[in-house]
Amino acid sequence: MKGSSDCVCPQCLTAMAQAHIAQTIDQQKIHITAPTEALACQGLPLIEGLDYTIEEGRWVFSRWFFLKRGECCGNGCRNCPYGHVNVKK
Repeated sequence: MKGSSDCVCPQCLTAMAQAHIAQTIDQQKIHITAPTEALACQGLPLIEGLDYTIEEGRWVFSRWFFLKRGECCGNGCRNCPYGHVNVKK
């Protein structure tokens, strides 16, 4: 990854997108509804490092991925931004 802010390599673009999401879109600890910006990105291809990471061969989806999904799926996901509201107790 280059140090220049005008670099458009995949790593720099991912880092810039992560920073933008953290600073302007995902400022709430728990979301009641998905931000408009996240819903506008539904259906776009997944980007490693932005939508998910791979840990020990398993995909771990990010808060951004779940914000794009639009609601809690009820599976108790690690990075659920909706406070696990649909998880059966």
